[in-house]
Amino acid sequence: MITGPTGTGKTLLACATGVEAMLKGHSVLFYRMSDFISLIEAKNPVAFSRFKERLRKIELLILDDYGLETIHDKAVCALNEIADIRYGIGSTIITTQLKKKSLKM
Repeated sequence: MITGPTGTGKTLLACATGVEAMLKGHSVLFYRMSDFISLIEAKNPVAFSRFKERLRKIELLILDDYGLETIHDKAVCALNEIADIRYGIGSTIITTQLKKKSLKM
């Protein structure tokens, strides 16, 4: 989790980490959180299952700008499923402008 206000370089740091991982031969996917949510909400159950399998194979997933918009229940469930299948398999970097106390960790 990379947190900080706008303009502090969160996305740059996440992308630099992704580039370094790719240079070392690791698979990396980058999504803006709003695009990622739209993508998973639009998928039917079969397509979502295939998408989860693709994400399982990715070694580093970068989700940029978490918390800028409200996430609906369907997307929250999907994000939890994705976190579950990636647990112990791949790394995930999430950038956010939210303060640590707002994340309810």
